[in-house]
Amino acid sequence: MSTVKVAAIQLSHRGSKDKNLKKAVDLIDQTMKNHKQVDIFCLPELFYLLPPAENTGSAAESVPNALTEAFSRKAKEYGVYIIGGSFYEKRVDGNYNTSLLFDRSGEIIGSYSKTHLLDAFGFRESDSTIAGKDVPVFRLDFAVIGITICYDLRFPEIYRMLALKGADIIFAPSAFLSSVLHWEILVKAAAVQNLVHVVGVNAIGEYKGISFVGRSMIVDPRGISLATAPDRECAIYAEINLDDQEELRRKICVLENRRPDLYKLT
Repeated sequence: MSTVKVAAIQLSHRGSKDKNLKKAVDLIDQTMKNHKQVDIFCLPELFYLLPPAENTGSAAESVPNALTEAFSRKAKEYGVYIIGGSFYEKRVDGNYNTSLLFDRSGEIIGSYSKTHLLDAFGFRESDSTIAGKDVPVFRLDFAVIGITICYDLRFPEIYRMLALKGADIIFAPSAFLSSVLHWEILVKAAAVQNLVHVVGVNAIGEYKGISFVGRSMIVDPRGISLATAPDRECAIYAEINLDDQEELRRKICVLENRRPDLYKLT
């Protein structure tokens, strides 16, 4: 049986960069003690530091930095993949909301920059952030994965694109607002519509007057939650059965039964 051992780390944004990073590393250490073997960890969007959406420059850092060094060490120490949530990455042309992928040897082997910026609910992320221009998949030693970030959840096109590119598991590091009760619906819908496992890794708690819903979850392609986080900082763990997913895809042929000839605006 093809099984992938997945862990999601749910964190609050409270604290300095150093404190938030230490909380993340401590939960990775604790998860490894509890489960002995994990294939991949994922953390929430902007857990490292959450600045005002219109002032990302106050938090942006180039690579390498303390976050990349810490996750590189942990990935190598435990022989795991790590999706480092996201952080505002400083590049020559501006700042990006970027998620980095570390392999089992601690090397950065890929990145995804948020393509759908949060220009909604009174926020204007695009005022100081540049949208990503690519939606990659990553072929790991256990599966093909995709990464999206938070507000991307509201755009089904990106999940269908990742599924068509061969993604078996899609990770969604997020900082989803508790005032908008769509989190669970959107995570499960993405899984069911595309017959993939979706790992929604959310922030929890209140920070500078903003509350985040938490409820991180690992969802199978039937829309069943294999693990759901309680309302606190914690790690959740589940074993994903890719053989079962492949069998379900053979029964429900949604990708093969599409009608792209009809999907045009006229």
